Amino acid sequence: MTTLHMTSENRLALGAAAEMQLPATWAERWGAEGAVDGLFPCTPEPRWIYSADERQGDGNRWAGGDAFRLLVQHSSDLIVVVGRNGTVLYATPASEGILGCRPEEISGRQALSFVHWEDRARTHQALSRFLLKPDENLRLEVRVRHADGHLVDLEVHCRNLLEAPSIQGVVVNARDVTERKAVEEEVKRQLRQLNALRLVDASINAGRDIRETLAIVLDQAIGCLAVDAGAIHLCGDGQEGLSLVAARGFRLPAGEREAEEFVAAWAIPITVRGKRGALLELCHRSALSPPPAWFQFADMLAEQAAIAIGSSRLVAELERANQELESSYERTLEGWVRAVDLRDRETKGHTERVTRLTEKLAQRMGFAGERLAQIRRGALLHDIGKIAIPDEVLLKPDKLNEKEWEIMRLHPIYAYEFLSPIPHLQAALDVPHYHHEKWDGSGYPDGLRGTDIPLAARIFAVVDVWDALLSDRPYRPAWRPEEVLEHLRRETGRSFDPQIVPIFLAMIEEMNASPGTAAQPPAQPLAQEPIDVRIEA
Repeated sequence: MTTLHMTSENRLALGAAAEMQLPATWAERWGAEGAVDGLFPCTPEPRWIYSADERQGDGNRWAGGDAFRLLVQHSSDLIVVVGRNGTVLYATPASEGILGCRPEEISGRQALSFVHWEDRARTHQALSRFLLKPDENLRLEVRVRHADGHLVDLEVHCRNLLEAPSIQGVVVNARDVTERKAVEEEVKRQLRQLNALRLVDASINAGRDIRETLAIVLDQAIGCLAVDAGAIHLCGDGQEGLSLVAARGFRLPAGEREAEEFVAAWAIPITVRGKRGALLELCHRSALSPPPAWFQFADMLAEQAAIAIGSSRLVAELERANQELESSYERTLEGWVRAVDLRDRETKGHTERVTRLTEKLAQRMGFAGERLAQIRRGALLHDIGKIAIPDEVLLKPDKLNEKEWEIMRLHPIYAYEFLSPIPHLQAALDVPHYHHEKWDGSGYPDGLRGTDIPLAARIFAVVDVWDALLSDRPYRPAWRPEEVLEHLRRETGRSFDPQIVPIFLAMIEEMNASPGTAAQPPAQPLAQEPIDVRIEA
């Protein structure tokens, strides 16, 4: 943790090594005990010098002097010191990129004034408890307003050093996580939409009355598309006129809706077999400019409503419609996989490869029909939990330390939390949740042993390690195929199911013997140094 203290030479020091020369007027206001008397000014360009300890050798050269100044001043994270009265005492130049303000423009302002008003009460409450505990750490996620008006998501880490005589302030480290939050929100949006589609699908398959099903369609449209009101009007078989089936969110009766003064409205036709089937009406009381994805989902709901109407008229067409809907689910799952790949480009293509191999191996072991489809979905989504892993851990180009491993090992739990609310994916959860369990019980997250590990997860674990070790990673080169084969044999009975590995090895041998179906890349040169066996894909 960075600390501040006064020295006899009127220098403000961070830690025990780096010091900042202070003007005489600052030194006078600092006081003999190192306490701040009034507001501590902020400077955008402090002058850092080496302490005596740093001159003793190059080993400390990153702890202070010019190197330390560069590390602090050029960090992409914003570092702020906040005084006891809540005003900003010091800020690094990263404030220009994150807030659009120079450090001197921030100095003296209330720190909470930068927090978005919707987050301010929550932040104030957390800080009130935090400030009562000296030397306490606090992590928050807040939104702040950039100088140009747009919102920025920040991950904030605070350290309460108010009682430290040399600081008497709160040291704040803030990181811009706007892009990460956007990816997370997109995944959550797609999860909500997929669950909405499943609810409608379940109603269709249950053979409910068409009015009940269309009411579910309307509820999901209003909730997922975030509009104030909506209605569904059903066409009669004779195609003459519309009858109101369901309405939500209107304050006045149907004949008086013009007085509701909606600002935005959309009418989405629902077509059945080329003819009018129904009309989905959506209304909003304030301005709304939906993105293309909004209209795409509205169209998907309209398609499901059309399926429901067509089913009520012609049950024989239901099977074909369900197949089309299933295809839309698969495209959504593949979209999630692409979202994960966008975050970790080093593993691009890994999911597609392991999904193909897992399907082949599962077929050899008797999987068919819905069981085969579910293990395929599980393989596609096996790394979906990594969407919640911080970039500094997921994208680290070196070996992970123990604390980082603890964070990485949470991704199967995150996957379960993301996917378990979706009934359609219940049978596919085994692979995302348990693919890091090991035969001898040394895996995670639950330390399952032997046949307590679901079969789908045991099958996928062999394929996952095979592909991961054959691929280059920032922290190690790809292994040669024969090295990977030897590793699988060696770990049989420890990491892997002893009945699955021989079947997999036989399959790989057959694929490599058949033209155009090779399961391994060209051989790589043997590594000259010990190989890191980290196999997180």
